[in-house]
Amino acid sequence: MKFLSLALLATPALTQSLKQALDAASPLGKQFAAGIAGDQKAQDALVPAGKSQVTLFLPTDKALDDHRSNAPRPSKSKRALKPEEYAIAAYSSADGKQDLTALSAGGVLKTNNVDAGSGKANDLVAEGGSGKLRLRANTTTPPPISVFGGLGAKAAIVAGDFVFDQGVIHFVDTVMDVPQLTSFTIATLGYRNFLGALAAAGLSPAIDKSTTTLLVYRDDVFTSAANQSVKSLQQHIIPNFLAYGPSLVGVTTLTTAANTTLKVSVVGGQYFINDSPIVKSNIISSNGVVHVLGKLLTGPTITTYTPTGSDATSSRVNQITIVGALFLAAWNYLV
Repeated sequence: MKFLSLALLATPALTQSLKQALDAASPLGKQFAAGIAGDQKAQDALVPAGKSQVTLFLPTDKALDDHRSNAPRPSKSKRALKPEEYAIAAYSSADGKQDLTALSAGGVLKTNNVDAGSGKANDLVAEGGSGKLRLRANTTTPPPISVFGGLGAKAAIVAGDFVFDQGVIHFVDTVMDVPQLTSFTIATLGYRNFLGALAAAGLSPAIDKSTTTLLVYRDDVFTSAANQSVKSLQQHIIPNFLAYGPSLVGVTTLTTAANTTLKVSVVGGQYFINDSPIVKSNIISSNGVVHVLGKLLTGPTITTYTPTGSDATSSRVNQITIVGALFLAAWNYLV
């Protein structure tokens, strides 16, 4: 893989500092290195005090130039970074040392960016050849390692395994945006029809609850003709489970807020929810994860039955009736 060959060109000493590692990786991260030079707060965001080892996913110069927000970059007049830039730096830093081999297996990484609302560390998701939701067909070569972040960010590692004394650096082709609440995320990404239907059904608070997975559609898929009933929309909300790509491996069903069960399957390396393919995966939010489906959910759903009060009473009456009938039959037999 290309990123492996690039990494092997640099054989850094284990004792070099972050700055030395960045200098050794030049020109890959030249702008980023210049942006944090002399800024101790930025360096502390990348390697917080008390952290023995971190994994850094740092943007290449081109990634910084292409990024829509004002990510860390040098300017003719040096200025302090903005709060959102420090947040991006912290989110680009994950706990523990994860080299390319470890990342290729896929996994969920806790970052050093803490969500202000929940007080919890935001996640990054890595997927390699063995764990991607969409695999390359007809090839034995695994695809490049992808890293998923907030607001739909999906980055490919273009060079990695630059080791320094407190961890390892991987360079990615996209700036890793910090996750926001699910409602803000899907509004920002343009899934407005589905978001509007959720709001009209009074389900907006449900999608912003902690540990929630949401299945959404593009506007051209979820049109006015789609079923917009409360129960139908609830079948797209999976509470109390973060269905990140790596977490879906081996999972066969998902229980929804409608108290129904959706079938999870893999066909030709493509994940399906019932008969709808996941066409965009691992959109990380500060309270969960979002997957985009390619067609409206149809096909079998297994309803989990919970008796209501009247149902339970009726069932009890039936049991008493049966017992009474058996007693009378036995009495008649004896007399």
